[in-house]
Amino acid sequence: MAAIRGHIQRMSIIKPTGLRPGWRKFMIAVYVAVTTTLAYGVWMYPDAPLHRCSAEADTYCGKRGKVHTLSEYEGFRRWENALFIVGPIGLGLQILGGLLGRQKK
Repeated sequence: MAAIRGHIQRMSIIKPTGLRPGWRKFMIAVYVAVTTTLAYGVWMYPDAPLHRCSAEADTYCGKRGKVHTLSEYEGFRRWENALFIVGPIGLGLQILGGLLGRQKK
């Protein structure tokens, strides 16, 4: 149990420890890219998800009922698609970096 506790205490999410310097910088850059993409959407679309308000008009509503334009809806869809691309790629790169970037003891 003490060995597991010691291993957990050495782990860090923000600053990956035990990695080669190049991998460490790469993993931090991936983390920043994913976090920035997520933060952009939270800031720009606080009432997401957006959906069509009515069938006859080109108006879109958020979950708070605020009306949005077609261009805002298209921007939301672009961000949503980017998040579904950047998120899994970032997670995969983090796992790959954790496996391949470890320093040899």
